[in-house]
Amino acid sequence: VVATIHAQVDYAIVSEFWHSDLASVPDNQNKAKMRIELGEDPNTGEHLYDLHERRAQSGMARMLFAVFRASQFASRLREATHTRKRPNGVKLGWRQFLEAKCDCIQERKPMECDCQDCTYVTENLSLWHRAQRGWFQEG
Repeated sequence: VVATIHAQVDYAIVSEFWHSDLASVPDNQNKAKMRIELGEDPNTGEHLYDLHERRAQSGMARMLFAVFRASQFASRLREATHTRKRPNGVKLGWRQFLEAKCDCIQERKPMECDCQDCTYVTENLSLWHRAQRGWFQEG
């Protein structure tokens, strides 16, 4: 994602943060590839996209913004955007932070849990219900 603030700043480091284990984890309950739109190729005009594994966001966005600012990713962004006019580099804002979030990263719904017990129950509950119907029909 590229945003304009007086000059072109590449926010790939912020996107890298969103895909790191600090901000998101693989979504084991909804294993699916998500189609990510990349825009059009300027040379061919062809529509580009990429496939990403779905990831679950590891908390609320406001909390993750604070985690980002305290992380080595923020330091790397400041170093990468360091210029003579901007000796401290870019200080990322809230809007830019959210714009850099990839569409493959989804917040979990209240009913979704990724723990081993819940995953086991979710995977086996339909088998249990099918077996239970057979128990009551036989008796």
